[in-house]
Amino acid sequence: MKLKHYLALTFSVSLSVLHCEILPAYALPGQSIKTVIQWSRNHAKIPPLTSVKKLEEGYPDYSSKTSFKKYSVSFDVWINSKGIVTEEMIDARNYENNRVNLEFTKNVSAQ
Repeated sequence: MKLKHYLALTFSVSLSVLHCEILPAYALPGQSIKTVIQWSRNHAKIPPLTSVKKLEEGYPDYSSKTSFKKYSVSFDVWINSKGIVTEEMIDARNYENNRVNLEFTKNVSAQ
């Protein structure tokens, strides 16, 4: 196995383990939002959940975001009118894969 492939495989496995570590056991649908907020305050890998100002339907009710090295991780939670979690989402992204290199020349400019 080439070193480049080995490093990529090792990194992928490490990231998968990180995802498992930050997966919130308490945030399963059916938990109260108070329980989930307390869990997030006690969790070392993500910042505590905070209330979100919903500008449109579909925004989460609570969210937390953090970044480390070249990754960003967000944790979003939706609740019903009784304060029970109905949905959650953990999103981890690599900044390098999301960035677009912009090159400007005499023939190409920003529009």
